[in-house]
Amino acid sequence: MQIALRVAGVLLIIFGVMNLGAFSYLAGSDELRSPMMVGVRYSLMCAAGIGFLLLRKWGVVVFFGSVFINWIAYFVVYDGVGSLVPLWMTLPIPLAIAILSFLAWDKLEWR
Repeated sequence: MQIALRVAGVLLIIFGVMNLGAFSYLAGSDELRSPMMVGVRYSLMCAAGIGFLLLRKWGVVVFFGSVFINWIAYFVVYDGVGSLVPLWMTLPIPLAIAILSFLAWDKLEWR
């Protein structure tokens, strides 16, 4: 379980850094409705990845907090439109991380 959490952490960090790098090219673009939300989303993803990599419970809290913030932003900031994929396709990864986190919760530390 610990190795799987660390792999998830590395993937979250890689994905977050790639998106933050792409965001730097689009920051002045009119295509983004909320540049601040994009920056927050991927910064939290990197922070959660660091938490998973270090096997910390706060990484799980940050991850699911960011998922919650993303869902709220999708409906409030983006008016529930503009998703590139159907919404049901956004559920498997958080569900997999929830199951993985639940199974490894005893092995994680808060500090």
